[in-house]
Amino acid sequence: MSNKSEKKRSAASWLAELAGPRKGEYLLSVLSALAGVACSLAPYFIMIELIQALVSGTADKVWCLNRCLVMGLWWVLRYILHSVSTTLSHHATFHVLADMRIRLMNKLATLPLGTVLEKSSGSYKNIIVERVDSIETTLAHIVPEMTSNVAGAIAVLVLLFTVDWRMGLATLIVLPLGVACFLSMFNGYE
Repeated sequence: MSNKSEKKRSAASWLAELAGPRKGEYLLSVLSALAGVACSLAPYFIMIELIQALVSGTADKVWCLNRCLVMGLWWVLRYILHSVSTTLSHHATFHVLADMRIRLMNKLATLPLGTVLEKSSGSYKNIIVERVDSIETTLAHIVPEMTSNVAGAIAVLVLLFTVDWRMGLATLIVLPLGVACFLSMFNGYE
């Protein structure tokens, strides 16, 4: 079978293969980010509790201050977990990028000298340094942050539907508007 008949691999499958040895760190990063999102939602439940107590007249000053302190502690924990997530994902990503560069250099060393000399050193630098660096944002930020933020948004939507299905539907109404704005933004670049 010739190479042309083989199925071309996607960029995502290449990244998954390269990041494979660090999947434990990425998993911990995503779990830390998810825990951080949960911690960022907790103060809103406390705020609901505060509002209900204030409206019913059962809140006293000390209790309210304690609840505010607890809200602040949840936010501090959220930022700590976000920092842990970012540190883990960057640690894993920089190892993946280093491995990728080593593989590129090993491949370059096996190429015939004539093939190597056909391109300028600047083009090799561009591939080995800059193009590999461009993957950093995807691996270090998008993987943990997008995963946790999408999960957080879904959790809030589920919560809204459980509290009052009409609030959940009202939230969904803005979805087509958001998609339209997103698409119109990209249409301006064409």
